[in-house]
Amino acid sequence: MFGLTLISALSVGNTIKGLIGACIGLLLSAVGVAVVGGDVRFTFDQVSMLGGIDVTSAIIGLYCVPVIIDLVATKSPHLKFEKVGGESPLNRAFLMLLSRKWNLFKSSIIGTVIGILPGAGGSIAGLVAYTEARRSSKEPDQFGHGAPDGIVATESANNATVGGGFIPTLVLGIPGTPPDAIILGALLVQGIKTGPSLFTEQSGIVYTFIYGLIIATLLMLPAGLILGRYAYKSIAKTPKSLLVPTVAFLTIIGSYAIHSNAHDTLMMFVLGLLGWILAKFGFSSSPIVLGLVLGKIAEQGFVQTYLIGSAQGKVFEMFFGRPIAIGIIVCCVIALLFPLLAARKKKQVAESSETFKLPTLVVTLLMAVFGGVLLMETKEMSLLGSVFPSYIALALIALSLLLAIKTIVGKSSKEARHISSLIPTNRQIFTIISLGFWTLSMPILGFAVSAFLSFIAIMFASNFEKLKAKTMSLYFLISFLIVAIFYILMKNVLLIRLPVGLLF
Repeated sequence: MFGLTLISALSVGNTIKGLIGACIGLLLSAVGVAVVGGDVRFTFDQVSMLGGIDVTSAIIGLYCVPVIIDLVATKSPHLKFEKVGGESPLNRAFLMLLSRKWNLFKSSIIGTVIGILPGAGGSIAGLVAYTEARRSSKEPDQFGHGAPDGIVATESANNATVGGGFIPTLVLGIPGTPPDAIILGALLVQGIKTGPSLFTEQSGIVYTFIYGLIIATLLMLPAGLILGRYAYKSIAKTPKSLLVPTVAFLTIIGSYAIHSNAHDTLMMFVLGLLGWILAKFGFSSSPIVLGLVLGKIAEQGFVQTYLIGSAQGKVFEMFFGRPIAIGIIVCCVIALLFPLLAARKKKQVAESSETFKLPTLVVTLLMAVFGGVLLMETKEMSLLGSVFPSYIALALIALSLLLAIKTIVGKSSKEARHISSLIPTNRQIFTIISLGFWTLSMPILGFAVSAFLSFIAIMFASNFEKLKAKTMSLYFLISFLIVAIFYILMKNVLLIRLPVGLLF
């Protein structure tokens, strides 16, 4: 639960909306079979929902789909490539990194520690390091706009989880990150037993991992320099009419290839569309992702504590009466309030005023109703399966009503000037329809046909210029080649089971 206090730093100036987003993420993590108790929750009689919502597909949708929809809204270029003379970019990068050595060291420690925790992984490490860097930064308002401190924190923490994840994998036989689970399985297949005996009886294997990590770390620099130098140029110069459908194609592939399941792709699109709509009203995707990632871990600890407290008849004391619990609660309160107080002190958080008063009020009340519907669903569950989502649903209702009151009382002087930004353009609507058609038609028409048709549709939606016949033919050929190459790669090389449908 302490990790959920990162929401305060991720939503400075909008903490209530951040907490609402976290509640939505926690409720999304409760979909499917309960971690404790085995209850079937929030599936609404859909068999495909029994497995829950895949975290990776949800992250792809919440972060990528809104960007795809916004890219087709305007004619402005997606990236600006500018030639900078004078000092070498590599020298500037090293000097920038040296000036942030404390952030690099701190984030690496965070990544290593979180990598040791089983099941955490680089996503959580990146979020924790990013939040800590923002808290300690003298310019927190620059985060989210390409601040170097944010890049240093997230990347160093993400890389550090690799080494940290090997500690429980090799010492205890418990994978620290998902890739470590694959490595552990490979070791077991070869008859190699992990544990303390591995270091004494087969120390050569341990040193192989150590040297491999060192070599991989050293090779990352030249590989990154080569790819970064030429990849950025090519992406910056790629026409938007080809880049946007290619990004959309990669999001579809990424969400499908995880489990070879079209349902994951559909959930990716639905959650991405939801994230895009909520972003219009100031709800960030990061709290939703954080709640979704930490949901199952938080529920397991919450239910276990609740069961122990119920057995002893001391539920309240179990949560709030022990010294460790009190210490964690104090840390949570400090972590929640510190960014707000620091921002108030620096006068960086403006007075509360909703840009769209009536639409925000409607959305907020819909969230309260949504929480009420889910709360009613918990009535049919067992105590073990309902205790966590019921409390989260109550929190969602309370926070939504609090935000509604704040919206009614607050100012809305900018409503008339900005209300038009809520209405999607025709190109955005067409792109949304194309993505929806893509995800729904894939099991019917087949992967290749649905991908090619949707690729062409999004290509036209993102094009703002009148194309000549030669250019249009070239774009059609490139679209066909992209779809064909990935189709062959996924089917024949990666051996991913693709939906055949009526065609292929």
